[in-house]
Amino acid sequence: LGSTTASNHYAIADTGTSLLCIPPTLADPFFEDSAFDGCDNQNGLRICECSARSSFPSLKFTIGGTVYEITNEEYLIEDQGYCIVGIETITPPGGLIVLGDIFLRNVVAVFDLGNETVGFAPATQ
Repeated sequence: LGSTTASNHYAIADTGTSLLCIPPTLADPFFEDSAFDGCDNQNGLRICECSARSSFPSLKFTIGGTVYEITNEEYLIEDQGYCIVGIETITPPGGLIVLGDIFLRNVVAVFDLGNETVGFAPATQ
């Protein structure tokens, strides 16, 4: 995340989750970026002034050797003049990273129930 590198973490792709849910050990270093200084942390969800949106860093996930980048335009959700950061700092069961819609809308996801696997490819526009 940002300049934080973490490896060997398990993740689930959840089409029923709107945000990215990331354990504090991974999210906290990302949120130390000075762009988040003026944000209000409300129980792990950050709300910021949208005027600063261009200064927010991108997120990068490497899955199976492929890098998936999520820009600030993709993870910031504008609501009534404020920007909600679509990254929730929580500890999901088992320390999993939950890849919700913020991630899934930027990829092509294939759920192979027969082989119990999930595959991703970057979406093209």
